[in-house]
Amino acid sequence: MKRNNLLLSGFLLLTSFISPAQANIVLNKIIVNFDAGGNSREDVEVWNSGKETLYVSTNVFSITNPENDESGKVEQTDPRSAGLVVSPSKIIVQPNERKILRILAQTTATEKDLVYRVKIAPKAGELADTNADQAKKTAGVKILIGYEMLIFVRPPNPHGDLKVTRSGKTATFTNAGNTNVDLREVKVCDADKTSNCQEIKAKRLYAGQTWTTDLPRADGVITVRQSVGMEFTEQVF
Repeated sequence: MKRNNLLLSGFLLLTSFISPAQANIVLNKIIVNFDAGGNSREDVEVWNSGKETLYVSTNVFSITNPENDESGKVEQTDPRSAGLVVSPSKIIVQPNERKILRILAQTTATEKDLVYRVKIAPKAGELADTNADQAKKTAGVKILIGYEMLIFVRPPNPHGDLKVTRSGKTATFTNAGNTNVDLREVKVCDADKTSNCQEIKAKRLYAGQTWTTDLPRADGVITVRQSVGMEFTEQVF
């Protein structure tokens, strides 16, 4: 009991010194697709919806083996050799201002998707109180929301090939295609495909990826609403 009182006292002491300052950015898109033979440039709008000036930096990472649980991230630091470039790499966005980040795909995919993530990290300025002695006594918390954009460079003739096998209350989904498939809505329904439906979690499947999940029941059919880029289809298994 004594330990709990000490923890509560420490929490109240900390929160009494917190001076929050809100700052936020909003992107008009967080997923970008580059199709083979299509436009290699895409513009993303960055909007500062907060009340402070934001200093926004970007970092580009290529994702190795995205279909595996042990996929890695490799930062692209040299724009001359990077497969993807974001320009400018740093911007200053005033309150309620909108600026553009330009994303350039500098390489092409051959057999399957090339996958990148772009980290969008905002930083706000110093707290309004600049008194050194007071600053030592006051902890400032700035609530900043960043993003990781998901970028795909697709191969020629991109296609998903979803296969599903099930055993009792377990289902295994495999994407045997050459591009990622976004399983937007997965349900287990009665045989008529529309009644007594129970939804399970959605999932993005990269080319060659396999995903096994539990089902709410062993009977019925699995209906999947999926998309490859902007193309939507529905399958029943």
